[in-house]
Amino acid sequence: RLPDKEFDLAALQFNNQSSSDVFLNYWQFGNGSTSNDKDPLAYFQVQDTNSRNVMLVVTNNENCTDTFMMATGSLISDFVFYLPNAFSPDANNLNDTYQPTATIYVRSYRMEIFNMWGELVFESTDITRGWDGKYKGEVCPQGLYLCKVYMVPLRGKLRHHEVVLTLLR
Repeated sequence: RLPDKEFDLAALQFNNQSSSDVFLNYWQFGNGSTSNDKDPLAYFQVQDTNSRNVMLVVTNNENCTDTFMMATGSLISDFVFYLPNAFSPDANNLNDTYQPTATIYVRSYRMEIFNMWGELVFESTDITRGWDGKYKGEVCPQGLYLCKVYMVPLRGKLRHHEVVLTLLR
C-alpha cells in the first residue's frame, strides 16, 4: 500500500510554551501559511533543504503582545519507500520500468535484480533509475525475478529490502 501523503512534504509539530494567560496565537511558518492554533502542525514542501523562519506572535489577557522567531533548520521529508511486485515493460507508458516509489533523500542506494538462475541482470545506484526489463540490450522473458535493495536514508540506518517481482509481457 502506497503512503497517502506527499513524498516531498515535511511535517513539524510546534510546541507553544507561552504563559497560560495568552488567548491569541498567530503563527507564520515562512512558507506562506499561518495558524491560530496553540500547538500547530505545519507542513513544508522540501524541494530544497533550506530552513524556514517561523514567527509566533502572542497576545495575553492584558492585551500585551510578544513575538518569538526561530529558524527551522534544514528540512528533510519523511522517508517513504515502496517496491512493487510486478511490472510490464510493453511500451504502453504504464509500468514500463521497475523502480521503487520513494523519496529521493538517500545517502547511498543500490538496487540489484537477478533472474531465476541467480544471474545479475540489472543494477543501479540511482534511486530514480529503474529497470526496463532488458539484459545486455535483449528483452528478458516473462517470469519471476528477485530484487534486492540496500540503502541508507539521509536520516536513518542501513535498510535492506527484497521482493520477488513478476515481469509481465
